[in-house]
Amino acid sequence: MIQKFRADRMKNLTPGMGDNFPINYGKARARYMPGEPARPPVDDLGFYSRVAEVAAGDKIPNRATGEQMLATIAKQPGVKKEEIAWLGLEDFLRGKDRVTKDELGEFIRENDVRLEETVFEGGDESFAMPLESDTQYENYQLPGAEPDSYREMVLRLPTERQKSRVVEGDDGLFYIEHSDGSRSSHGIDSRQAAERELTAYVERESTGEYHRKDPSNYTSSHWNEPNVLAHVRFNDRTGPNGEKILFVEEVQSDWHAEGRRSGYARPKITELPDRYIVYERLGADDPFKESHKKLLDRWGRDDPRSETQSIEKRWAVVLKDQFDTNAESKSELPPSVAAVGKTKESAIASAIAKYNRARDVDQTVPDAPFKTSWHELAMKRMLRHAAENGYEKLAWIDGEETVKRYDLSTKIDYLSYRKRPEGEFTKPTYHIQALKDGQQVLSKNVPEANLPGVVGKEVAERILNDVGEQAYDGKRKVPDTKQLSGLDLKVGGEWAYNLYDRMIPQFMKKYGRKWGAKVEDAEISLSDPDELKMTGIEVEPTNFKAIDITPAMTGDVMGGQVKFMPGVEKFDTVEPSIISESVKIKPGALDGIRFMPGTAPRIPLSRVAESDPFIMLSDRMADMVYEVPGSGVKIELHGGPGFSYRPGDAVWASTQNAAKKIGNYVERSGKNRALIMIQRDDNHAKNPSMGQIFVEELKAREKNITKADMRKMLRAASKRAGLKKSIKNLEELDKVYTFWDWDTRGDFFGQFGLVNRPHSPIGDPRKRGFFDYHQIIKDTTAPELADLPTGAVVGAIEFDGGKVYKASELGTVPHSSYDTMLKGRGLGLFKNPPHISDILDVPGSQRSVFTLSRRFTSPNRLKEVARAQADKIVKLPAKEKTKRKDRAMEILKQFSKP
Repeated sequence: MIQKFRADRMKNLTPGMGDNFPINYGKARARYMPGEPARPPVDDLGFYSRVAEVAAGDKIPNRATGEQMLATIAKQPGVKKEEIAWLGLEDFLRGKDRVTKDELGEFIRENDVRLEETVFEGGDESFAMPLESDTQYENYQLPGAEPDSYREMVLRLPTERQKSRVVEGDDGLFYIEHSDGSRSSHGIDSRQAAERELTAYVERESTGEYHRKDPSNYTSSHWNEPNVLAHVRFNDRTGPNGEKILFVEEVQSDWHAEGRRSGYARPKITELPDRYIVYERLGADDPFKESHKKLLDRWGRDDPRSETQSIEKRWAVVLKDQFDTNAESKSELPPSVAAVGKTKESAIASAIAKYNRARDVDQTVPDAPFKTSWHELAMKRMLRHAAENGYEKLAWIDGEETVKRYDLSTKIDYLSYRKRPEGEFTKPTYHIQALKDGQQVLSKNVPEANLPGVVGKEVAERILNDVGEQAYDGKRKVPDTKQLSGLDLKVGGEWAYNLYDRMIPQFMKKYGRKWGAKVEDAEISLSDPDELKMTGIEVEPTNFKAIDITPAMTGDVMGGQVKFMPGVEKFDTVEPSIISESVKIKPGALDGIRFMPGTAPRIPLSRVAESDPFIMLSDRMADMVYEVPGSGVKIELHGGPGFSYRPGDAVWASTQNAAKKIGNYVERSGKNRALIMIQRDDNHAKNPSMGQIFVEELKAREKNITKADMRKMLRAASKRAGLKKSIKNLEELDKVYTFWDWDTRGDFFGQFGLVNRPHSPIGDPRKRGFFDYHQIIKDTTAPELADLPTGAVVGAIEFDGGKVYKASELGTVPHSSYDTMLKGRGLGLFKNPPHISDILDVPGSQRSVFTLSRRFTSPNRLKEVARAQADKIVKLPAKEKTKRKDRAMEILKQFSKP
C-alpha cells in the first residue's frame, strides 16, 4: 500500500536528528509545489499591470540598486517601454543606491495608469462601472440589431485638478504659480499675504465660483465626460445558427486622433536639461570675464535692455556645447544666454519657466498613454464583456460600411465655410453651415484643429486648402465664404479601412492565437425587423470579421488582461523614423570614421557619441531622377541619408505622424543628435514615389501585356497585399496606391518580383512583358549603400528642435514622397560605415539593434537576418544570387566568431 508522504511531519518520526533534518519543507514546497505565479490585483475593468506582475515575482530581489531593479524589469518578456515611462519608474529608480522590493511595489501601485468606464444605455448590469441613460449616437448603427441592445462605452483616465503654489520672483515679490507654468499677473509683498490669496483662490475654485481648467485634462467634442481615452458603440445580434454575437459598431479615440493631427503637449520639465549649464559671469571660473566687463560698460547698469548683462544677475544659463566650443577656441564672444538670475537657483528656475512656456502650443492636446494601442485596449475590454456575458462571437464593422455611414454627401446638400479673423487671443476658427433639403442642419464655429472631427478629414483638408465655389445668398455673394457640394463632400475614409480592415483584424488574430481563436467571416443580418414585417423582403446577410469566444479565452480574460502590450511592428518594414531612443556608444567607436566628399562634420563625432544619440532608420533610395523607358516620364526621388545635404534647412522628411513622433521625442528628451542606420536593401520599394515608378512602368508596357496576364497579376498582387477588393485595372490602381500604408504598398508591388509558380500566377513576369522589379530596386539604390549589410550606421544628423515644417518653410524642394520635414543639419556621411553591433556600449547579447526597442527578444537576431539574406525565397538571377549569398555568409562568419 502506498502511503501519503508529508515532508513537514517527518521530523516527528526522527526526533534524534533535531534541527539537522535534511528536508526543508518550505524550500521543498516552493520548488516542487510552486502553485500559481503571483499576479497583481485586477482592476474593475479586468486589466492588470505587467510591470506590477514582474515586480511581485521572483525575478526581483528583495533589495538592490535602482539601476539593477530597472534593468531587471525592462528585460522581462511582455514589459513595454511605454508603461515604464508612464509609471515614472525610471525617474524613481535612477541613481538610488538601495531600493527594496516593497518600496518598488508601493510606488507602482501609487502611480499605475488607472482606467475608468461609463456605459450609456438603460438597464444592463453586466458592466463594472455605473450605467447612464440617454445614448447620443443611436442613429449611427446598422439595421438588424436586437431591440434595446444598443450601448455606448467610454474608457477614461481620471481627471486632474490644477495645482498651485506660492513662489518668489526675481523682483522680490511673491506670485501664485499654477501647474501649467503660468503665474498671477500681480506680485504680493509678503509670502504670508500670498498664501492667504492662494487659500482664497482654492476655495473659490472648489465652490465653482472660479474654475481654472487643468491643461492635463482633455475634453472631446463628442462626449461630456473629461479624459475619454477611447469609446466603443456596440449592440447584440443573432447569427444564422442562433449564435449570440456582440457587434462593435464603432471604436474610436478622439483624444489620440486629435493628438495625431495637432500634436501632444509636451510634459513640463522640473530640472534643467542636460544640454544646458549654469555659470557665474565675472566669477573666478568665467572664461569670458573680459568680454562681460566690456558688455557691462557698453550697456550700462540701468539700461532696460541690459537684463542679460546686469551685474545684479550674474548667474547665466547657456547651451553647454556653445559654452565648451567658445571656451576651447578661446573666443572672446560669450555664449548666448537662455536665462539669468541673482542666484544660481533663480537662474535655473527662470530657465525652466522659459523652457516650459516655449513648449506650450495652443493647438496641442494633453499627452496620454496608449497612443498606438488604444484600439487594442478597447477591443480587449469588449472581449472581457463578451466572455462575462455568454457571447459566442465578437464581431466588428468594416471600413466600407463606416465610410458609407460618415459620407457627408449622403447627409447634406451643401456646406459653406468662412474663416474668421485670428485675434491675439483666439485660435484660427471657421464658421461652418450645412443645409439639407433647404433646412439648416449645422451652424457653428469650429477651431481649425477640430475641423476633421466635425466634417471629416478629407473635407477638412479641402476647407484648409480653400477649395470650393463662391457662396451665394440668392443672387447676392456672401463675402469671404465658399461652399462645397456633391462630390466635394465625398469622404475617402482611408482611416476607416486602415483601422477596421487591417489594424483590428491583425491584433485580434495575434491576440487570439494562444486560445485557438481565429478571425473569420461571420454572417450578420442587416434586415430591419420592422421593415421585414411590413415588406417581407429580407436584406442579404453581410460578412464581417469576427473572433470566436472560446472556453480557453473566457477563462483567461476573466482572470485579467495586461493593459500595455508589447509592440508588434518589425524593424525592417517600418517607415523612416526613430528605431531606438538614446543609446550609449563605446568610447572611441567613431574615431576611425572617414567622410564622404562634401559632408565633413561640423562638430567632432566624439561629441556626437558623448551626447548619447538616438537611432534613426533610413532606406537606401538614391537622390536622383528616374526616367521610365518607353514613355519618357521622369520621376524625382528624394530619400536616403543624403537628403540632409540638399539645399535648405531640412534634415529629415517623413509622414506627418512619424515626423511628429520624432519632434516630440526631441523636445521631451532634450536629445537632438541621431545616428542614421539603414534598413534592408529593398525596403525603399514601399516608398510612395517608388509606387509611382511601378505604376508608370505598367502604363508604358501595357500595350505589350495581354489583358489576361494583367488581370491575373493585379488580382494576385491585391491578394498578397490583403486588399478586400481586387484592383481591376491600371486606372483604378493609379487612384489608390498613394493612400496605402507602407506595408500594403510594398506587398502589392512586391508581387511583380516573384518569378516562380505558385507564387506568381504567370511565372516570370519579365518574360510576359512586365518590368524587372529587382533591376528597378537596384537602379534606384544609392551606389554607396548597395552592398552594406542591414544595420550599417552611415551618418549622423542634428535637429533644431521638434517643430515640423513644410518644404517651403525650410527653403528646400518638396520631397517626392513625404510632405512633413524637420529642421536641422547633417553631421557627416560615413565613407567606412561601422555596424550598429560594433559601436553600442552594451553587453554582447544586446548589441543587435533589433533588441534596442524590444521588438525582438533573440540576442542573435542579426545572425537570423544574415541567414535570411543567404536563403531568400525570391529567386534572383544566378550571378546576383551567388554574389549576395557570398556576401551574407561573410557577415554570418563575423557574428560566428568567438
